[in-house]
Amino acid sequence: MEREPPNILVIQVMRPAQGGIRRHLQTLCPRLAELGVSCSVAAPARSAGDFGVPSLAIPIRGRLSPADLLAARMVARWAASARSQENTACMLHGHGLRGAWIAYLASLMAPAPFVVTLHNVLPSVISLPTRWALARVLRNARAVIAVSEAVAASVKACGIPDVHPRVIPNGIDLAEFDAPEAQPQLLRGQLHLPAAGPIIAAAGRFSPEKGFHVLLKAASQIAAWHPQVCFALAGAGPQEHDLKRLAPRNTQFLGYLPRVAPLFLCADIVAIPSLAEGHGLVALEAMAARRPVVASDVGGLRETILHGQTGLLVPAGDAESLANALQQLLKDADSRRSMGEAGRARVEAFYTADLMAARIAETYRSVAQSVPT
Repeated sequence: MEREPPNILVIQVMRPAQGGIRRHLQTLCPRLAELGVSCSVAAPARSAGDFGVPSLAIPIRGRLSPADLLAARMVARWAASARSQENTACMLHGHGLRGAWIAYLASLMAPAPFVVTLHNVLPSVISLPTRWALARVLRNARAVIAVSEAVAASVKACGIPDVHPRVIPNGIDLAEFDAPEAQPQLLRGQLHLPAAGPIIAAAGRFSPEKGFHVLLKAASQIAAWHPQVCFALAGAGPQEHDLKRLAPRNTQFLGYLPRVAPLFLCADIVAIPSLAEGHGLVALEAMAARRPVVASDVGGLRETILHGQTGLLVPAGDAESLANALQQLLKDADSRRSMGEAGRARVEAFYTADLMAARIAETYRSVAQSVPT
């Protein structure tokens, strides 16, 4: 006789993060609740209250630390408490390598099954101790999720061929890109951007792998061709001071924006100059806003963006190619419009928050059914 599906409680374990992982969980958790999956989040103290669900502040840092054992013990106790509830299946879900490591350690203490989502392409060259630890985590996970085919392929490329991730792309909430108050001119004023002239927007963490230094070199070339163009950059991070020194006069830094929809809705083009990218939430958000994307031809971006249909792909790190692609779209309003519409249709078909949540909830149910009672 087939047993009744249990109630499911998932403890999401997140490392310190301001970008994609945080937005991923903020989108995912409320939708899982609608699908009958309860969520809690274990995260650093400054992030733990950002998700609208019960949270646990844990001492998880960006690098391996003796505090990992304390963090794992706290998560394990929380999981053990949840397991004591009648007909409740509790599992752990680690996000990124640090979250996966803490979830794995906690699963040994609880015990509880754990799932891993890999959000970034793994490096092909890693130390033997790191490869050993990574292989141990991934081989013991009940399910490994990758946000793109590129991320999934990187697991094999880094030397773990017997782990086969299931690809579940990121999804986004389309509602905020269709708000009736989202008038471009009004939004320009709210963001203190020029009332006239083209705007090329970019958003992300100001760190080397995001390639903002490449975009600013391209901005210098664009300024010579189109002095009225404004480059609007939203974000923060360790490179901020250096980027501001490098930036030409046609650049405005907007700081960290909790929501990028207002910026993209008043922009003409969105640029993504990343040198590496697991999937690219920014690309999805730009497409949801019906804006063409000019992006680096790397990682998950080449899966998300259809070259010549929803945007243009250029070689990573090539400022001249980036400038030429931006120039091409600046001169062609019809292409901007058609690419924007095609991008929106692609997001509606493949990258909605509801589709992402349904596939992840299905994964949880599969794991719960496979765990012996």
